[in-house]
Amino acid sequence: MKTKEEFEEYFNTTIKSVIEPLEIERLNLKTEYDKNTKKLQKTAITIIAIAIAISIILPGLHMLIMFGGMGFIGVLYFKIFKIQLGLYNPKTTLEIKRTLVESFMSFYGNDFKYYDTKDISKDLVDCRLLDGANTKTYCAEYYVDSLIKDEILPDEGTKVELIGLSYGNLDSSGKSIKLPIGQFIIIDFNKNFNGEFIILEGKSLVDKFGGMSRIKLEDNEFEGKFDFFGTDQIEGRYILTPSLIQRIKCYQGKMNSIKISFVKNKIYIIKVMKTPIFDVKMDRSLYDMEPMLEYYNVLNMIYGIVDELNLNTRIWTR
Repeated sequence: MKTKEEFEEYFNTTIKSVIEPLEIERLNLKTEYDKNTKKLQKTAITIIAIAIAISIILPGLHMLIMFGGMGFIGVLYFKIFKIQLGLYNPKTTLEIKRTLVESFMSFYGNDFKYYDTKDISKDLVDCRLLDGANTKTYCAEYYVDSLIKDEILPDEGTKVELIGLSYGNLDSSGKSIKLPIGQFIIIDFNKNFNGEFIILEGKSLVDKFGGMSRIKLEDNEFEGKFDFFGTDQIEGRYILTPSLIQRIKCYQGKMNSIKISFVKNKIYIIKVMKTPIFDVKMDRSLYDMEPMLEYYNVLNMIYGIVDELNLNTRIWTR
């Protein structure tokens, strides 16, 4: 586990220098964007003022002035559009994601491989956390395959997959777009089990969910914050140990909108987010700590759960 202070120091001393060329490029594009935007505003005001004056003095020429002015404004709009493309083009976005994710993973010091994309359709169907996972079009904005080693038993480790998840859809004009969902995490569990189980935030009144029944636990605080459904009462309590319950409660306080399932000897976690963590914005610095700390919280949750599983691995055998 890494502390927030350790991460902030690593970010300021290491990650900043790695992403500095990308930040300089963003600043240059923003400067050019702002300059042309101001020029566009001044031009539009000037043309409107001239057109109004001419329409009073020479009524027959004001339309010609207006058309000429609109043409010039169109040229400026196109220039601004090209500047935006320079920042938001897929190549730049991929480079920023790759650079930041690899820097984060290096901070934790474990073996990993980064991929720009991956087919994740089967995993989504298995996890039971997304409606219509077998019919809708989901995609990985990035994919990290990692082995988190046990600090005490370095020859042992837990396989973890970390995915930036988005959903393909069509906008009002029929153009294909990607809508962000959040972080999709797959962790190898340290115990074999046959059933299926799901943890959802919020307390509902229903006792059934997707063919599963509510599982009773002895932690009233947890049951007040989460619904726990599964196919087997005994196996559910065997999987969700008191110490793992404490971990989940701790991270729920730091990160809202978490869904967790236990299926086919794996833990699936979806951390829902309104906007992508590595979303590129013209007016937001790549040095902005707020989205970085959000991703740090996601990784710390993963490593905390894996630490718990590694501890249990020394006690239980698969």
